Amino acid sequence: AVVSTQSTGEDLVGAMEKYAEISRQYPYDLHSFNFGYVMGLVNGHTSYMRDIPLGVVGQYKPHMPHYGLVHGKLCFGHAEMGEYDQAKRCGDIALDSFPLDSWAVHAMAHMYENQSDPTQEVRMLEETSKHWTRGVNFSQHIYWHKAGAHTQLGEYEAALTIYDAHLERCARGGDVFPLSDASSLLMRLKIDGQKTGGREEMLAKLWSQHNNSFTSLFYDGHSAFTAAMVGDSTSLDKLLENMREYVAGDRTGWNKIVTTKHGLQLIEGMKLMGEQDYSAATDKLLECVPHVVKMIHGSKAQKSVFSLILIHCALLSGTEEHLCSAEQHMKDLMAWNKVSTLPPLQRRLWDKIQHLHSKH
Repeated sequence: AVVSTQSTGEDLVGAMEKYAEISRQYPYDLHSFNFGYVMGLVNGHTSYMRDIPLGVVGQYKPHMPHYGLVHGKLCFGHAEMGEYDQAKRCGDIALDSFPLDSWAVHAMAHMYENQSDPTQEVRMLEETSKHWTRGVNFSQHIYWHKAGAHTQLGEYEAALTIYDAHLERCARGGDVFPLSDASSLLMRLKIDGQKTGGREEMLAKLWSQHNNSFTSLFYDGHSAFTAAMVGDSTSLDKLLENMREYVAGDRTGWNKIVTTKHGLQLIEGMKLMGEQDYSAATDKLLECVPHVVKMIHGSKAQKSVFSLILIHCALLSGTEEHLCSAEQHMKDLMAWNKVSTLPPLQRRLWDKIQHLHSKH
């Protein structure tokens, strides 16, 4: 009853902590385990996605139900925390135990993506495709990972083929999760200098139906940059107006805290990008994006689109100050991911920065 009250009152952090406590006390209570785990993702408290399964995994033996499930959940948590050897071990256990575990496949995709290894990500997803493509509710998100990896590798036609066959179809339903996958892929392609054939127009219209929900700044940010891609300043103005009312209102919870601190800056930065005022957009985004990517709902892979947008605007601004700030942000992200190399797309942006440096 306490957890239910916290959830309905938007105290999702309190609910997450209570579920985590129950899971520690009752390690076979999969309801508490799964709800606490997912709330770690929703609240941007991704350490819980390691700590909750880590607290119970010792209670599960190979012959027991859900042995693989718990390891698959732990794989993702380790990957988000940059603990890649542990992630690989848990992912292998999960898929050996139950190859149809789409979450475990997804967790392994995150592991390779966070390690800047899209080649291995594509290989793994193709090797396991006979299993995860049988899914109904989650396979579209795994397709998003595969399309993103193809984009990293410069295989743009393959990425757009996946978009047309899978992501667009799911996005047409208007739900924010598939909308975010579709918008994010197109934004990444645009940042990488590719044409998207106006595919974002439909997405922008669908996003405009969600400009007064304010359940997650992650989704509001996707709505904003999609509107910016198509130059829809009316939708951006309405989103900003509604967000100001939300911030001034009496709703509570983690999303309210994050939106109050950084939401208006993020949306204003997207609006400036849409107006092609890249210098002002960069200044605005530099104030918020380094904080937003560590606080809002979503995985590192999902939230990386906001960092890419910041770097993109800095490049188009072209000032030495903004180029240096973009470089530092990329270095900070490598440190956060505990890697020493940039993913290929980010490397291409890095090379563009070095070229502009040489002209100053």
